[in-house]
Amino acid sequence: MEEAFRAHLDSDTFRLFMDKTLRDFACRTVETLCRDYTKDDFIKPSQLHSIPAIIQSEGVKELERLIHHQKEKNSKEKKLRRTKEDILKKEQAASKKGETYLAGPDKNKELFWSFLSLHISSTLEREDSFRTIIKHEMAQFLKDEATAGEDRPLRNKIKSANKNKINEAISRALPIYCEHFTSHYAYCAARHT
Repeated sequence: MEEAFRAHLDSDTFRLFMDKTLRDFACRTVETLCRDYTKDDFIKPSQLHSIPAIIQSEGVKELERLIHHQKEKNSKEKKLRRTKEDILKKEQAASKKGETYLAGPDKNKELFWSFLSLHISSTLEREDSFRTIIKHEMAQFLKDEATAGEDRPLRNKIKSANKNKINEAISRALPIYCEHFTSHYAYCAARHT
């Protein structure tokens, strides 16, 4: 089973999955994320270009650090720029238009990094997460934990082996996926200028 898993990761089938399936998934994800964006809502190109560079040089863990840092940075910058009078003016202007002022000028930039954190890093079983699509692709190579019955150490061993396989597939597919994701995000940003 281990040899078949390794052979699959090196196969044309897995390469096609990374190229076609992950590209389609990335495009759908970006379209959903940016559906209500205006030209000012997109993150800076330098931030966007840092994503694939970080993955190529440092891997998944460094990407998680970048996401955390950018979420913190955008939150702090937003707090520094917003005064009570500024917020009140924006709320009044929005109210005159029949709208609601939500979170300030960097709402979507902060949401982008929060979304990316959930989408890439989260271990939650969400249909729209990168981990879930990888898990579906690797399902044939994962052992069923139920086969361990009541044997808790065996169940934990199976769970750990499955997690390692998924993580290895993620580390192989993530650079390709992020290229698709950032390219389509840049395309969407360019459409709005």
